[in-house]
Amino acid sequence: MSIQLICMMKFEELILRLDH
Repeated sequence: MSIQLICMMKFEELILRLDH
């Protein structure tokens, strides 16, 4: 997997956590 993809996934996860 590319680092960019992993970063995007982690970033999405963070946004979802902050959303709640």
